[in-house]
Amino acid sequence: MPIFKFIQSFIIGLSVIICFTIVACSNTSEQRVATPKVEHPVAPTKEKDTKTTNLANEKPKPDSTTKSSKPIRVLLTGDSMIGCLFFPLRKLNKEKKYKFIYSPWYGSTSKDWAMSDTLEKLLTKYKPDYVFFTIGANELLYYKITSRKKYYDTIITQLKDHKYIFVGAPNWKPASDYYTMLKELVPTEQLFDSENMILKRRKDGAHPTYEAGFEWTDSLNLWLGTHSAYRDELYVQ
Repeated sequence: MPIFKFIQSFIIGLSVIICFTIVACSNTSEQRVATPKVEHPVAPTKEKDTKTTNLANEKPKPDSTTKSSKPIRVLLTGDSMIGCLFFPLRKLNKEKKYKFIYSPWYGSTSKDWAMSDTLEKLLTKYKPDYVFFTIGANELLYYKITSRKKYYDTIITQLKDHKYIFVGAPNWKPASDYYTMLKELVPTEQLFDSENMILKRRKDGAHPTYEAGFEWTDSLNLWLGTHSAYRDELYVQ
């Protein structure tokens, strides 16, 4: 039986060794320093860019360097002849590019305008971009026109700081002295010469008929777009 006891003792001893080994491994595992968990920094949440959003929702402001979309303001004034241009110009203005302001002084003469502040008040009140002015129809029959040159000179002086067109009266009688005087006072590209236009007249023998007013206006409009100082700005259509 000694062999049996020896085997029994060997098995017991081996069991003890195995137990100690397991315990030792367990302790070693517990004492091992754990590898620290690396926490990657989380990128901060991007807040909503309200400024950018607001800008995107805003309507673009018009560029100050671009042309204004407002209608071009044109003051039509002088004596009653200007009315023969007003209605045709409004009808031609299909694109609504212009706003025509009608303010005549019926029966007026060059002296009336020169000796009053009427023109100055109209310019201040309406602040026009352009002025169409006509005078002289009421003087062709009654005065030696050249004697009134000083009044015309005063009117032109009042207009000189504005963009203006002096529309010569559509004479129904010879008016060479009248136009000679105007050509001495008004730059060529700002004077529309209506001399000797063949226009049908109303019963008063002076004012063009409604239809003739359109003929006069068509001639003026063509000249504005081809020969006037403002040919790139004034052509009604």
